[in-house]
Amino acid sequence: TTLYNSRHFHDQLVLEVARATRYRRALSLLLLDADNFKLLNDTHGHLEGDRALKMLAGVIKSCLRRADTAYRYGGEEFTVLLPEIGIAAA
Repeated sequence: TTLYNSRHFHDQLVLEVARATRYRRALSLLLLDADNFKLLNDTHGHLEGDRALKMLAGVIKSCLRRADTAYRYGGEEFTVLLPEIGIAAA
């Protein structure tokens, strides 16, 4: 997917929470899950599932600001760290 992995996410989360706390700034975290992904894999096969994940990752990346970072968290789960963004904007 060309996104960072969950191990890198956990490392960055610690850093971003510390930074947000230190400077008393907003930090938002998005959790995204592709609904019915198992059905896609079962119906069309794992190669199509992989293509779908890569396309979804591309859409996520296209929506990021320079300060944001996106991660593949699990099979079809993604996270996005949004520094300096409050809940309403997230």
